[in-house]
Amino acid sequence: MTSSAAEWLPLTTLYVLVPPSPLFAAHWSFFLPNLMHCETSSEQYKESNLGRRIHVTGDRLNGFTLEIVRDYDISKHRSYLLNTIENRETRRSDHCKDEDEGGGYVDNQPVDEFELICTKLEAPGPSLNQVTLGPSTNGSRGRTKRTEIKDCQWWIRNVFEVMMREDMLLPYLAHAEDGKKGLQESLAALPVH
Repeated sequence: MTSSAAEWLPLTTLYVLVPPSPLFAAHWSFFLPNLMHCETSSEQYKESNLGRRIHVTGDRLNGFTLEIVRDYDISKHRSYLLNTIENRETRRSDHCKDEDEGGGYVDNQPVDEFELICTKLEAPGPSLNQVTLGPSTNGSRGRTKRTEIKDCQWWIRNVFEVMMREDMLLPYLAHAEDGKKGLQESLAALPVH
């Protein structure tokens, strides 16, 4: 990250949202809270319950699409702190989301480096298709090739890996001996169901 003192940017916490899902694999999405200017506090900025939810939506059979939801209300979901990054958010107004889904509006135009990485990493396509490896001699189907399951959790892990490689994550979790190991452990600790 390149940032001079003249262009100081406030920091924001990067969370992963994990709505409760007793029957299916947990749906993971990134969440970056909006920052509110504080005039009465010793802090210059305070995190809001509203922010950017960035995730892939769909299913393993049909594939996924990227969705960036701005002004999303985090109060309806469990959230897990991952790290801290610079906040470069801008506001636009596009398609409004249903309030039951946390509200906000969809805008897939990237406004900062984090969103640019999210848009560059392609949303996973179908990963439950069966692929036959050659015909069988007894008339039954041939062996099926085992494919890697790609879903929202796979996508979050891959975006996170790119962020680590590009040093976008600040040393917020520096309490671990190896910073990158601590980051990977925090991701591994997220609920998968």
